[in-house]
Amino acid sequence: MDWNFNLMERVIELGYDVEDITPQEEMELKIALNDLVDAAYSEISRIVQNKLKSTRVDYLKGLSQSHLGDDWLIMLDEDSEHWEEGFKAFDMKPGLLRGPNAKLSAKGVMYNIVPIKGDKDGSGGGKTQFRIVTSLSPKNSWIHPGFEGVHAFDEAANYIDSELDNIIERVLG
Repeated sequence: MDWNFNLMERVIELGYDVEDITPQEEMELKIALNDLVDAAYSEISRIVQNKLKSTRVDYLKGLSQSHLGDDWLIMLDEDSEHWEEGFKAFDMKPGLLRGPNAKLSAKGVMYNIVPIKGDKDGSGGGKTQFRIVTSLSPKNSWIHPGFEGVHAFDEAANYIDSELDNIIERVLG
C-alpha cells in the first residue's frame, strides 16, 4: 500500500498555472508539504499505537516514508497491509497444526500447544494460558474472528487532502 502525494499535480488540479509559481513559492510549498507528510506519518503511527497491541510493532516495521522530486510517499509493506485493511474470519487450526511447534503424538495425532495471553479486561487476568489444538479438535473450535483493520491511512488521507489544499491556497493566494 502506497500513498503518493504529488504537489504540482495538485496545484494544477486546483486551477493554478505552474509557470506562474515563483521559486520562493515553490520552496514554501515543498517545505509545507514535507511537514504535512511528516505529520500524517506521525498520525498514522499514533493511530496504530492506539488501535493495535501486540501487532503494532509488526505494522510499524512495515511503515516508511520517502521524498523523490515532487512526490512524497508514505508506504506500508505487504506483510503489514492486513493490519491496515483488516481480514475476514478464518480457521486457525490448519496453520497451527503445520506450524514449527506442531508435533505428532504417539497415537499419530497432530497437535500443538498454543500460548494465549490473557488481557487486562478480566479474561485471563494478564496471565498466559495454554490450549491444545489437535487434528481431532472440533471443526469450528479454532476460528479467528477476523479484524476490521486500523484504517490509519484513510484517516490521515482525509487530513492531508484538506490541509494540502489550504497550504496551496495560502502560499499561492
